[in-house]
Amino acid sequence: MREKVRSIVVEGKSSLVAAAILSLTMFYLCTRTLPTGSDLYTQQGVVASGLFLLLFVSLRIFSHIISQQLHRVIHSLDGEAVSSRSVRVFVIYKELVKAAVGVSLSLAWIAGLLYIGEVFAASLLLVPVFCALVYSSVLFAVTYGFVTFVDLIPYPFSR
Repeated sequence: MREKVRSIVVEGKSSLVAAAILSLTMFYLCTRTLPTGSDLYTQQGVVASGLFLLLFVSLRIFSHIISQQLHRVIHSLDGEAVSSRSVRVFVIYKELVKAAVGVSLSLAWIAGLLYIGEVFAASLLLVPVFCALVYSSVLFAVTYGFVTFVDLIPYPFSR
């Protein structure tokens, strides 16, 4: 188990460094105006530690997805002479677009569920639950369709 954790950390050095920089920056910005000896330093330290772990995991997942997509695109080119840099930029751009749209749709999903809960609060329990299920299903279908569409976009610089 120890070797598995060590291999995950060693493989994800860039994720580790990026997560550490971002969480330390957040800790510094939140604690620079606190009075000396405040208990809030401990609370901000816990928050920064949690942020570090979440950032590390999400950056590792994102880098793993990018490496899988790079591998898939490179194998689909069948040895054509293309620039490695342009393939990486293409794959990273596609994944960033998918992530941005995914975050937007997640926020829309949360807002929609809150709206459904507010509007149908006075009715029976099954009405808001049914509306929430329909809304969630529609947003899932939209998200799945968008991701499938973006994944089908071929690498444009092949000959």
